[in-house]
Amino acid sequence: MKIFFKKHWELIILALIVILAAAIRLYHFHDWMHFEMDQARDAELVAKALKGGLGELPLLGPRAAGTFLRLGPMFYYLQYLSAKIFQLSNPSVLAYPDLVSSILAVPLFYFFLRPYFSRFTSFLATAMFASCFIAIQYSRFAWNPNSIPFWTLFSLYGLTRAIGEEKKNRQYWWIVMALVGWGVASQLHFITFLGIPAVFLLYFIWTKGWRKINWKGFVLVAVLVLIFLTSMILSDIKTGGDNAKQFIWALGNKPNNSSFTNNLKINAISQARYYTTILTSYSSKAGNLSFAAGILLVLAGGVKIIFELWREKDEKKKNFLKLVVVWGVVSFLILIPFATQIRSRYLLFAIFLPFLFVSFLIEWLVQDKKYMYLTKGAAIVAALAVIFLNSEATFAWYRGLANGKDPRAWNDRRLDIKQADGVTLGQLELSADQIYREWQKDPRKIYLHAKMQYRAPISFLLESRNKKINVSFISFKDNDRSAAYFAVVTSKNGFSSIPSHYRAKFDMTGSVQFQRLMVYNLVLKDIQPTEEDKKRIQKEKENAKEPSSQTEQNMKKGLKRQERVLWENIIN
Repeated sequence: MKIFFKKHWELIILALIVILAAAIRLYHFHDWMHFEMDQARDAELVAKALKGGLGELPLLGPRAAGTFLRLGPMFYYLQYLSAKIFQLSNPSVLAYPDLVSSILAVPLFYFFLRPYFSRFTSFLATAMFASCFIAIQYSRFAWNPNSIPFWTLFSLYGLTRAIGEEKKNRQYWWIVMALVGWGVASQLHFITFLGIPAVFLLYFIWTKGWRKINWKGFVLVAVLVLIFLTSMILSDIKTGGDNAKQFIWALGNKPNNSSFTNNLKINAISQARYYTTILTSYSSKAGNLSFAAGILLVLAGGVKIIFELWREKDEKKKNFLKLVVVWGVVSFLILIPFATQIRSRYLLFAIFLPFLFVSFLIEWLVQDKKYMYLTKGAAIVAALAVIFLNSEATFAWYRGLANGKDPRAWNDRRLDIKQADGVTLGQLELSADQIYREWQKDPRKIYLHAKMQYRAPISFLLESRNKKINVSFISFKDNDRSAAYFAVVTSKNGFSSIPSHYRAKFDMTGSVQFQRLMVYNLVLKDIQPTEEDKKRIQKEKENAKEPSSQTEQNMKKGLKRQERVLWENIIN
């Protein structure tokens, strides 16, 4: 046993880190999953393809927010593959690709670090990333940006190895890795669609990488790019270039009306704050401390990288430094147009950079042989502090999900949480079960009131239980006394959160609470609102109307919808 550990100790330690990372991500994975409108829409699409076959899959993927421009379909294909393997289209199965990619990103990061950093530094950085609160959140539900970290790193690791590989046969495999990573990542978000090629281009120019790849390598690149773009090309042929037109329209319509100078300032502040949040889970309430810590991290790491670029003689290590610089520059520049909209998901392309900057600082700290034990001890303490903050944030979040309460982290620090409303798949399933039990007593048409982020998932869950269920959404004009009416709202405001124009039409006959959600049984009142009441209610309804979405605003500017093409439309 001692001999085995001595021989394989590096892999054993890495395996332990990966196992812990997986355990944290898998904890109550199904019950506490985030499942809202987008996830229900995607689940419905995949469920239809699982039943009807590959021809039901689309040639394009999810659309970019606020437009009808669509990404490539790889996200749906990965979900379909997972559903096909397990012969299920339930929400947790569809989230497995994101979960698995998040777990695999942990050992991949270690292997990415090792050619440049020592084992000591690589282990500390990998352990810190494994505990990253932001990464853990985005591993626990299905959404197209969630797998960006793994596939981006997969691509850039293949790129560095391809440039540094002397044997041509092996180089081809690294090229395949780089292009497969880009091919998948590019179809998850337009930041990666544009950002990874920009990194490739700048890196090739700076390292003179074209000299190290022969013509066969470039042919291989062209073939792989064509393969990954095939479905998008076929879709545009079928629709007369609609998605390309949507892309041009999106480029011509700024995401916001802010000036370049203002965007540059906001982008710098936002990214510095998010670097702190990604690394430590900490986000100061005013943002000043997060900004200062983020700027300090980037400046200290940047100075170290520039110094190493000037001093480093080993070409492979120098190329690694160049990649980090290019990656950082591209990730900063590409977000300038979106500066006022930046959220943590926009930084998934750059999520490894804060840990890379820390790695350079750790490596610098432990270089002094005279005080090696002291400096390594200090590095371990600092890494453990980062791991503690992230772990404590994660379990504070988990406690909140378990108790149906807002999470409270140590020292009441602010947490950046995607699942802000605390509504989980488990609560939605219990709500759907309650409605289903009522339907079983008297099968009839169901009318449902809920916010869109809840009603689409509940409708999907109900129809998954029984295809005979017919769910429609409550309208003010509804007057079908043979139907069953339900409302699902947050328990915080209860019945009063149902709009007044619906409360004027319905009486509540029963209610059940499932932590953050309330399910109300409704019946039409015997005496319905008079014409005068209807006019007053209509006015109240218009005054209470939510602001138009970005898509609705863009449609007023001339944006036109285009229906998606399925593979069966190409084959038949």
